[in-house]
Amino acid sequence: MPFIKKEDGTTIWNAPTSEDIVQNRKDIVAVDEPSKIDKELNQTLRDKIEEATKYLVSSNKGIIPHTNRNIYSCLRSILSSAPGLVDIVFPVYNAIHIASQAIEKVLERTIWPYRLYIVDDASDEYTKARLREYADKYPDKITLLTNKKNKGFAATVNVGIKAGHGKYVCLLNSDVLVTNMWLTKMVLAAEADAKNQIVCPATNNTAVVNIPLSQGASYLAMNNVFEKFAIRNAPEILPSGFCFLFRRSLIDKIGYISESYKSYGEDTQYWWDMITYTENGVYPGYRAVLADDAFVYHERTSSFAALNADSYKDLRDVSSRRFHEMNPNYRAWSKTYNAKKAIGYLRSPIPPQIINDRKVKYRVAWVVHETTRCGGMSYIADIVNELSEPSPK
Repeated sequence: MPFIKKEDGTTIWNAPTSEDIVQNRKDIVAVDEPSKIDKELNQTLRDKIEEATKYLVSSNKGIIPHTNRNIYSCLRSILSSAPGLVDIVFPVYNAIHIASQAIEKVLERTIWPYRLYIVDDASDEYTKARLREYADKYPDKITLLTNKKNKGFAATVNVGIKAGHGKYVCLLNSDVLVTNMWLTKMVLAAEADAKNQIVCPATNNTAVVNIPLSQGASYLAMNNVFEKFAIRNAPEILPSGFCFLFRRSLIDKIGYISESYKSYGEDTQYWWDMITYTENGVYPGYRAVLADDAFVYHERTSSFAALNADSYKDLRDVSSRRFHEMNPNYRAWSKTYNAKKAIGYLRSPIPPQIINDRKVKYRVAWVVHETTRCGGMSYIADIVNELSEPSPK
C-alpha cells in the first residue's frame, strides 16, 4: 500500500514497487492473455500477408530502398475489406490451339479472386466444343457465353462485361500467357492511387509500351527479374487492350467499350474517354498505368489468326483513321508523352547473370541468317517460351 499507519498514529508514504504498479494496473483494466484461438488467428493473418508480399517486395537490399513505399498501404487497404473480385473477360474466335494455352495459364497462375467469362464470338464447332469442356470442368471459375453471329472484339467483350459484377474488369486476349501473381500485381497497381483507373502489365508485344525479351530470357525469366527489380511507381502509359484492367465504376462515368470499332482502336478510345472525362467541369486526373512488376507474354496477332494479312491491315487502318477523326486533340497529347522517359528503364537489356534461368531442360542451337528482330526470330522466341514452360505435375 502507498500509505502506512504507524503505531503512534502517524501516517507515512511507502513508495510502491514495480510489481505493485503492474498488479494494480491488471486489477483496474483486467488485462487478459490472448486466447489460443486469438494467437492462431493472428498468426494466420501474418502468414497471409507474408504470402501476398513475398513476390512483391524486392529481395535485393540496398537497391532503390524507397521504391516499395505504396505496397503496404495498398495491402492494408485491401485486407481491411473484402478483396475485390475481378471479372476476366476472354473473347475467343477460333484459334483454339492458342486460346487453350491462355485459359490454362489463367487457371494455373491466378490466385486473386476472379471469374473467367469466356465469350465465344461465333467460332467453329471444334472450338465451341473445346470451350464447353473447359466450362463443364471448371463451373466454379468459368462462365461460357456465346454469340450467335460474329460481332468483333468490342461488342464481344461488352457481352462479358455486362454478365459480370466484380469490382474490376480485365479484358484478356486469347493469345496472352500470364505469369504468377499477374492479377494480384495489377490490382495493387490500381489500388496504389485512386487516379489509377486502367492498368496493364509489361509485355513483349504492344504498339507503344512493348518491352522486348532480353537475350537468353524466357517470358517466365523476364517476370522473375521484374519482380526483383521493379520500382513499382506505376508509370503512366498509353494502354493496350491485350491485358486491360479497369475499375467497374469507370463504366458509370464513360460507359462500355465503344462498339463503333470492330476489332482495333476501342481500347485507345476507352482510355481517351477516361483521361478527358470531367466531373462538374473539373478533370479528376484519371490515368492508365503500368504494373511494372508484372510481365506477361503476348503472341503476335494470334487472336486474329483467322484473318489474312490484308484484312488484318485494313482493320487497323480503318480504326486508326476513325480514332484520329473523332479525337483530333490526341496528336497534341501524344507529343507530350515520352515513352522512353516513362518506361525506358524497363527496356534496358538484362545481364545474363541476373536472368538466373539455370534449370535448362533442352540445349538447342538455332542456325539463322541474322539475329536482328524479325518474324523468324519472334517465332524462335515462341518456341523457346514453349520449351521453357514447367512440365505438368
